[in-house]
Amino acid sequence: MKSQFYELAARLERELAPTETLLCNLSAERSDFVRFNQARVRQAGSVEQRYLNLRLVRARRQASATVTLAGDGDDAALARHTLGRLREALGELPEDPWLLFNETPQSSEVERRGALAPAPAVLEQAMSAAAGRDLVGFYAGGTIYRGFANSRGQRNWHEVDSFNFDWSLYRQGDQAVKTSYAGFD
Repeated sequence: MKSQFYELAARLERELAPTETLLCNLSAERSDFVRFNQARVRQAGSVEQRYLNLRLVRARRQASATVTLAGDGDDAALARHTLGRLREALGELPEDPWLLFNETPQSSEVERRGALAPAPAVLEQAMSAAAGRDLVGFYAGGTIYRGFANSRGQRNWHEVDSFNFDWSLYRQGDQAVKTSYAGFD
C-alpha cells in the first residue's frame, strides 16, 4: 500500500503549477472483526477501506477534499479530478491568515509487523474457552496504515499490525467481569 500511495502522490505532484503546494494524507485499514453475545458469534466480517485527503495551497489560500479509494487504477483519475476541483475552489476563497504547514521536509517510516492469529483461530479459541458461559465482547485485528506526502518532498509512513479483544463474562444478574487483551502478537 505504501508504494501505491507514494506513486499516486508523485503523479499528482507532477501536475502542480510552480506556485502550488500539495499535501496528501492517507488513512487506511485492513481488519477482521467479530462481535460475541451469549458466547455466540453475532456478527463477523472484514473491513478494507482507504481514504485520501488532498489539501491544495496557493497564494495563502487552501482547499481540501477527502475521497474514498478503491485500490485500483481508477484511484489516480479520481485524485486528479479532485485536484482539479480544488484548483477551481482556490480562486473563490479568501486568503487564510492562519495558514501554516511544515515547509522543511522531515520524512519517517514505521512498519511494525505483528504475528496476528487468523480470525477463525481467534473465534475457535474464544468459543472453546467460553463454552457454558455468557461471554459478550468484540474482537478486531488487522493492519492500520497512515501515510503523508507533500510536494516539498516529505514522505511519512506508519503501518502497524495489532489486535484488541474486549469482553465480559456474566455470571448472573449484575455480576460480571470485564477485561481486554490487546497487542501485536
